Amino acid sequence: NYTNNSNWQDVTQIVLDRRATEAQAEGSYGKKVAELKPDVVVDTNCYYLEHCKGLVKALKGSGLKLLVHCGTLHVYSPTQTRPWRESVARGYPSGLFAAQQQQMEAFL
Repeated sequence: NYTNNSNWQDVTQIVLDRRATEAQAEGSYGKKVAELKPDVVVDTNCYYLEHCKGLVKALKGSGLKLLVHCGTLHVYSPTQTRPWRESVARGYPSGLFAAQQQQMEAFL
């Protein structure tokens, strides 16, 4: 387990349910994240461009040092050979989820 490394002693991991928080009020997820005043945000579950934009908007001016957005391999055309190289044109995304991920990458 990578979190057994002593470097993780200085890291506070916080889990926040995006869907439940956004159900309360649009934009509330980003606001709650910004209220934590994080140095780094690792976003591993952003599925919609509007959620991505809301998080970025809420974090602007917050002192955030790094936002890590984790996407998906599905942004690459399913017919391409592996490994996928960033220098190769992607082709078409494989589904709505992948299309949303491509839009978020372009936005970020």
